[in-house]
Amino acid sequence: MDKYLTLDHPTYSRFPDETKLNKYDKSISLFLTKLPFNFEPFLFIIFFFGHVFGTPLTSLSAVPTVFLFHAHANPSPFTSMYGLIIAVILITVFFCVYTKIIIKDDDKFFDGNAGLIALFTIANLCIFKFIIGDIVAYNMLCTYYFSWIILNISAWLLKVYFLRDRPALYYGKQFLKENIPRYVHNTMWKKMLLKSSQGKNARHSFPSLDSAVGGCVVGVLVELNKVSTIINDKDVTTSYQYKDIIFSICIFSFIMGMFGRVYLFAHHFVDVIVGGSLGFLFPLSIRLYFVDNVSTTTTFYLFGGICLTWLMVYIVSLATFFFVPKSGLFLAIGYICVARWYFTEFSIVTLFTFATLLFTLSTIFHVQAKKVKPWVVQTMNEYFNEIEDPIQNWPISLQKLLIEKRVEFLKDCSEIKEDGSDNIFPGDVYLSGKFIKTKHFACDWNVLKTLMLKRLDHFVENTGIDINDIDLILGIYSGGALLAPIISEELNLPLEFIKAKRYKGLNLNLTEFAYVALQRALGKHDDAYKLSKLPDKRKLKGKNILMIDDACVSGGTFKAVAKFCKEEAGCKEIRGLALAGSPSTSSHIWDPTMKKKPTIQKIDMPIFSPWGTF
Repeated sequence: MDKYLTLDHPTYSRFPDETKLNKYDKSISLFLTKLPFNFEPFLFIIFFFGHVFGTPLTSLSAVPTVFLFHAHANPSPFTSMYGLIIAVILITVFFCVYTKIIIKDDDKFFDGNAGLIALFTIANLCIFKFIIGDIVAYNMLCTYYFSWIILNISAWLLKVYFLRDRPALYYGKQFLKENIPRYVHNTMWKKMLLKSSQGKNARHSFPSLDSAVGGCVVGVLVELNKVSTIINDKDVTTSYQYKDIIFSICIFSFIMGMFGRVYLFAHHFVDVIVGGSLGFLFPLSIRLYFVDNVSTTTTFYLFGGICLTWLMVYIVSLATFFFVPKSGLFLAIGYICVARWYFTEFSIVTLFTFATLLFTLSTIFHVQAKKVKPWVVQTMNEYFNEIEDPIQNWPISLQKLLIEKRVEFLKDCSEIKEDGSDNIFPGDVYLSGKFIKTKHFACDWNVLKTLMLKRLDHFVENTGIDINDIDLILGIYSGGALLAPIISEELNLPLEFIKAKRYKGLNLNLTEFAYVALQRALGKHDDAYKLSKLPDKRKLKGKNILMIDDACVSGGTFKAVAKFCKEEAGCKEIRGLALAGSPSTSSHIWDPTMKKKPTIQKIDMPIFSPWGTF
């Protein structure tokens, strides 16, 4: 059964490969990658420009410095020193990554640290607005940050839709070994080329996000030129001593960045052209709206600050709605009302962009789900037929449950609803070329036992209970009931079952998902459970019970069952253990008596189980 654990789904690329444009694209790309720059310092220079716009830490902290110099005819000593220090640090860090002198783990550098990125971003905003006090440069910085966020999301959505192979994957290792000297003779370049040919990242070629960010910088500078000629303010200088130099450097960096991405075998020629064009045009299109729709000419150039502020308001409101029980909906509405009252301008652009991205994400979710679903149904059918089930000592009701769950799963996967539409794909979804949350497809009972025992050890370690004090295992239908025998046999304890159901079906369409989200925001999510197949209360009375479930996020199932066991059956103590849970909160452990948060435990969870979905 190991083959199902590491199984990967067929590749579904939507990029039009069989066209003349694609042939020209690959010819130009191959020509550029074979240019004779296979020696230092050219390799380092190409490496630098090929990553400077795409690395979050540099694109959000160092790159925006150019807006300051472009906005000042006579930069102050502080501004000059600030820019010089940033430039020196930027080049030094890239050199250390390239040569591995100091920074050994370059993956962390390229992916970025969220806390550090947020710190530099906020620091830049504060320096631009409060220390340097240049309102135009500050709002251009806001425009850049707003565009950066939207371009990152948009590029990712396009990547996961088209799923175009990167050149390194398309040509393969053998081609690189025989035709590309830098692959053979330079360790760092070999690692970078291999990185572009492995994992989900290998099918994220179109469009180039690095080029989009580079184009965005140039687009914002063009906007800065236009704004400076319109506003008439004594604090804003309209003649720029360094304007042409800075703009030329940015254009050169943009072109070198696009070339670097092609030379790295990370993108095709069309990928960088489309990405760069998107990045360049996005900030220009935002300003066109504000010029035509903002009433006063003295405030229209503040559109960057307006857009970024409202984007943060929407993100915080959405997160509050989903993750704050009971009061989340009202708090989210309150945030938006306060923001509308406090700020003089309302960003329709941000609202439209935000809504469009959410709609696009939902559309791609469904398109990918429908595409891959037939393969999943066929593969899971074969998996169910081949797996060996340890059901010899199971009660007849549990054996029937296993069969029913498999039939229900396959039916739900292939079911067509009354209106003729497909159900969305159950469980996890292949949005980005592989599974979103995990690399494992399906596991057998032996793997499940190993995972459950790891969870049990973690449970004992965090709760501090004596395992010998547990008197009874209570499996919660349906996934928990199928997992409970594993713990029951391991601890040699009696086993009972109970059913707690909240949803009508296995799948959630968009309407049902919105309803569940609203119920959770109003605090009614955990009240929707209905208990059935109740165990004999006499067997629970006075016992220390360990509930077993297949998944736990909010703890609603455990709370509903625990309420019954405590108030109606009179159990002594009750706790819960689940196989799947939120890694950040360790929600697989449920113990209302715990005073501190459990430690984090990460395990390689498969997508599918021997009965279908978790």
